[in-house]
Order: sequence, then structure tokens, then C-alpha cells
Amino acid sequence: MSITEQYDSMLSKVQKLSSYEKEKLLMDIILDIYSSHVFGMEYTAEMLNKLINQFLDRTEELRNEANQIA
Repeated sequence: MSITEQYDSMLSKVQKLSSYEKEKLLMDIILDIYSSHVFGMEYTAEMLNKLINQFLDRTEELRNEANQIA
């Protein structure tokens, strides 16, 4: 899968998040960038990509768990 296809796929998943989930993701991104800055690290696209993918994976896991309980 090309990098463009990967980001298109990620964007599609992010667009499907609820408003609360989007706000939570934004806060996670801001905190991650800030903490990198505090420790003198350069924040890279790879770091952002990893953070977003982890958030999307965890959100999907939580939704699946909630559906199993319901």
C-alpha cells in the first residue's frame, strides 16, 4: 500500500470518529507534541502516524468490547 493510500485510509477512519473521539485524539496529539518538545525531541510524521493508528486501534477495540457487552 502506498503512503497516499495509507493516509487516505487513516483519514477515512478519523472522519468516522464521534466528535468526542476527535477531540480526544486532538488532545492526545497536542500532548504528544508538547511532551516531545519539553524533552527536546523533534516530532516526526512517523510519531504522529503511530499515535493516530494506536488511537484508532484502541477505539475500535473499545467499540467491539462495548458491542459484546450490549
